[in-house]
Amino acid sequence: MTASEERRLIAIAAVAGVAQNAIAIPYVREHGTRSVADFFVGKIWSTVPGKFAMVDLILVVVAFHAWALPE
Repeated sequence: MTASEERRLIAIAAVAGVAQNAIAIPYVREHGTRSVADFFVGKIWSTVPGKFAMVDLILVVVAFHAWALPE
């Protein structure tokens, strides 16, 4: 893996971390720590937990393809 490919993967991981926390942290602050279980149930895209899960999955897929295609 070249240095530029490694930097690209690090950038994708950083974006993933920021995007997830930008959605999750305000939700937990508003609804409390017991609401964390809500992140894994509900209608996809119609709730904050659904958005969190879908953003996570999309970013994982993008990161995987960024790694797998050059390999």
